[in-house]
Amino acid sequence: MLSQIVTQTREFVAIPPQSIAIGTVNGTEIDTQGYDTVTVYVVTGTITGAGTLDFKLQSTATSGTGYADVTSGAFTQFAGTDDDKIASGSVAIATHLRYMRVVVEAATAAGLACAVVLLSNANETVATADHGTSPAGLTVNI
Repeated sequence: MLSQIVTQTREFVAIPPQSIAIGTVNGTEIDTQGYDTVTVYVVTGTITGAGTLDFKLQSTATSGTGYADVTSGAFTQFAGTDDDKIASGSVAIATHLRYMRVVVEAATAAGLACAVVLLSNANETVATADHGTSPAGLTVNI
């Protein structure tokens, strides 16, 4: 059962944990080919003073260029009172373009944040492919 779950999902660190200075950080490009669903998890640390963090999902048909916002891909804004929060959202990949990334924007002050993406519901081609090894220190609780 566990091997079936592992072969049907794939996770990515879209935005590594970091201090987001005032401005925009574009996350790592993720190729979603062969999967049906993308779930984004965003996590905040300390948000300075009256600062805000805005997360959104973008997609494009061509790797590396032409990104546009995904409809319903924006998260509720995190404000200075939202330290140490987590939020998640999912979209069906079939209704969007192949390549996706998470974008975070800090306004008025810096904030700590990161984002993780989980691709799921792989088709047979992807499910039988080698996904490499898990990162060191990964613990699976059953």
